[in-house]
Amino acid sequence: LRLGGETEEIMDITVGPLNDLWKAAEEQGTFPAPPSVTEALGRMGIAKVQLLPDGSAELRQAAMRLDLGGIGKGYAVDRLAEILIQEGIESAFINFGRSSLAALGSPPEHEGWPVMLQSDDGAPIGLMHLEDQHLSVSGSFGHSSEIRETRLGHLIDPRDGFPLHHHTLGVAVARTATEAEAL
Repeated sequence: LRLGGETEEIMDITVGPLNDLWKAAEEQGTFPAPPSVTEALGRMGIAKVQLLPDGSAELRQAAMRLDLGGIGKGYAVDRLAEILIQEGIESAFINFGRSSLAALGSPPEHEGWPVMLQSDDGAPIGLMHLEDQHLSVSGSFGHSSEIRETRLGHLIDPRDGFPLHHHTLGVAVARTATEAEAL
């Protein structure tokens, strides 16, 4: 919820209704009707999630659904990094499919772990070195679908309810992998 607020709700864990709508649209091969998109948007919003003192959460509107897929890999990377640190590992590089990375320390006699950033088609776009940092890379067409000969990215904009239809690549470095995924 904090990350949702910090990203002006671009990272919205209540996006489940939109994801369900677009998955069904892809399966049926037709775009959802505008009223369906509006209805799904109405069942979203981090303000409709209440955190309870016991650590659980309550969804304040019927038919809401959380979808933590946008930060799930980052959370897994963070848990793995915690285990390595608890075991006394001071230097390690965690690579979850090139899109979620964690650098613990640095390799011996180096300033950081080298990471070649690539576009969706594999073309190099930059080199950076990570030390005690987490990186996330997300491309709008990393996973895509097609409806009526229109290519749609897997990222859905929670402001308008539609998948991105233009090529976008985002790279974020943060203190945790979960934060990097959200950003």
